Amino acid sequence: MLKKLAVAVPFLLLAFPGASLADTYIGIGHHWGDYKNENEVKSDPTGLKLTIGKYLLPVIAIEAHFLKGIGSDAIKVSGLDNGSQMELDRAESLFLRGDLPLAERVNLYGLAGYSTGRLDAAGGGYDVTDKADGVSYGVGLEIVGQNNSYISAEYIQYLDESDNGVDFEYKGVNVNLGMRF
Repeated sequence: MLKKLAVAVPFLLLAFPGASLADTYIGIGHHWGDYKNENEVKSDPTGLKLTIGKYLLPVIAIEAHFLKGIGSDAIKVSGLDNGSQMELDRAESLFLRGDLPLAERVNLYGLAGYSTGRLDAAGGGYDVTDKADGVSYGVGLEIVGQNNSYISAEYIQYLDESDNGVDFEYKGVNVNLGMRF
């Protein structure tokens, strides 16, 4: 999926010649993940996030997110550490973004799109990799500086799926720094 997004995003961004180059943005950030399943298994891996986006209209953008895990977390079952670790290997998302300007340089925004990701778990003699994909959505708040730099914070429900008969969800909070060009 990463290869498909890497190929598709530049073409999607070029497909809208009416949007000026000043409406392109790129950002990096920190990701705090939250994995939970119906069997009371929980883990909070962390990652780095890259965002690339382009405004198609003044308040509508297309945005790609790329997450790469940088830290594993203990897997807890019913609140107890079972000695295993979970790590976000990677995730990719493609979103349609809608802004609601609150002030001249402050935007509340919503995201709706699709994500794919991979989690790795290991410990106690096992090593498991799980892949999932599905509909994603979220909200964020962005403050744009005088020099077109920005800071944003967002909450995203990346996955809410069923895998091998077990319902799970993966969501995250991201804090990003970026620049509009």
